Amino acid sequence: MLFALPLAWEQWRCGRRSTVVVSREFKGLVDGVYYADCRVWDGKYDESVEAAEAMRSSFEEIWITQPYGKSLVIEHLCESFVEDCFRVLGRLASWRELSLVLDGGGGSVHPTVVAERPVLLTTRGKSSPFPHAQALRTLLNEAGVPYRDLDAVTLPRIQDLLPLYRQARCLVAIDSAPLHLSNAVPDLPVLAFIAEGWYGSPARSSHIFRCRYSEWSKAKTDEFLAVLASTALPVEPRKGVLVTTDYARNPEATRRHAVAAASWARECPSTRWSRVAVADGALPRNSKTEIRDPRRLPFVKTLVAEGLKAAGRRGIVVLSNDDVVMVPGAGDSILNAASRHGACWASRWEFGAIRRPPTLSETLEGRVHIGRDLFAFTTEWWEKHGKEFPDMVFSSAQWDFVMAALMRETGGIELHGLLAHEVHPSPWFTKEHIEGPANRHNRDLSAAFHRKRGLPAP
Repeated sequence: MLFALPLAWEQWRCGRRSTVVVSREFKGLVDGVYYADCRVWDGKYDESVEAAEAMRSSFEEIWITQPYGKSLVIEHLCESFVEDCFRVLGRLASWRELSLVLDGGGGSVHPTVVAERPVLLTTRGKSSPFPHAQALRTLLNEAGVPYRDLDAVTLPRIQDLLPLYRQARCLVAIDSAPLHLSNAVPDLPVLAFIAEGWYGSPARSSHIFRCRYSEWSKAKTDEFLAVLASTALPVEPRKGVLVTTDYARNPEATRRHAVAAASWARECPSTRWSRVAVADGALPRNSKTEIRDPRRLPFVKTLVAEGLKAAGRRGIVVLSNDDVVMVPGAGDSILNAASRHGACWASRWEFGAIRRPPTLSETLEGRVHIGRDLFAFTTEWWEKHGKEFPDMVFSSAQWDFVMAALMRETGGIELHGLLAHEVHPSPWFTKEHIEGPANRHNRDLSAAFHRKRGLPAP
């Protein structure tokens, strides 16, 4: 199910609502999933082929996303069952781009534990039990490593562990459901013990340590303790520079901008952040001077250059639309994710009206926008990869798709639920905007970027 939901999420973002069929014993996994419908199968969980046949008359297309079943045979052509599942669905080339989005938090989590940023530990597994579970616990105890035992936590649903995941120092997990659940928190460092061969989970960018069950040894446990110790080291603080554009606003836009700016002030304190607001037309090189667009829009690389001036050698540049509201905790999440992965991005969730910054759970109740509204990257990441980004115009089509694709291919991650946005009238879909020089310019560059990588243009 944790592999089906990313596909359902992708379909929903593209305007198509899927129905997820789940056996009754695992129905709790889809409680609170707002981007797909749910239909319960009253048979056993391993009757995937039988369930598909029973649903055949109700749906035009059916995908089986689990790798096992009484009548199901999947050839072992890839290194992992996860990859073979997506291979069968024709998604092998892009499965890593899919996001697991879950809203957890229905259970009770003790606040003092969250505040201590604990090491989380889980060693219990049904389909892939870890033969060295007790030895791992003894190792941690003898090393004096305090940890929160997730196997002793009782919550209504597994996704109710997510509040702990979002505040944890790291997760130590065997190859089991809690490991797969960590894909919903991609900036959580994971030390993973992986089952053998095809039945083992594939590597993820969040896995800072991986050990096959059969590799358990003195050398590996020493490496494990060293990596675990590194997660406790204080991360060198990096300065964030929030770069936005500035332009003449009507009263309603001014109100929306004020709500957003108030959230930035809270989430981006001056001790760790500064802000650069670039007025349209203020830079000598803009869309009017270069491509004869009627507007004076800045080029993305020019905005980045302004951010780099303020960021210094080891800062983080954050490009954002000027009217998105940051949820509580967003500022730290953005800086932490960019520091750890080099780059990250986020989309906005749409609402009818916003009078105050929503919480993460409240944001996930909105509707996510297909575009990307915030990008953050270290100065080192831009120095290494910025030359691959085309010379595209800000506030115009597809530059955000290209930037997200570049970040994804270089190890960046997507963050979910951090930005809220109030829906408002926009000239974005007018004929003049769609067919304007800036949009045509960006679409041509986007097509070339994706064609070079063998990817379809957006």
